[in-house]
Amino acid sequence: MKKIVTSVGEVIQNDPAFHKVREVMEKEEIYENFFLIFPELAGHVLPDKYDKGVLTIKVDNPALKNELKFNEELLINKMNTWFKSDKVKQIKFSR
Repeated sequence: MKKIVTSVGEVIQNDPAFHKVREVMEKEEIYENFFLIFPELAGHVLPDKYDKGVLTIKVDNPALKNELKFNEELLINKMNTWFKSDKVKQIKFSR
């Protein structure tokens, strides 16, 4: 007997046809939570792009960009701890 789907969320999460929807939802989750994770960066950086585990962040000043690059692993760990999964594998910084 075939299992009956119990929720729309389950369909979106498991059906291969919803692959693009899952990607968009993951991007939005990253963008929405970024400043909850790093409130001190508000006004200085902007999460710009997220694709296949790579988050690109626009930074308004070169010194901050260097500091963030130096602490990239800490930022990644903090984000992945927040999301309880390895969503972010790399961060790229741009101006």
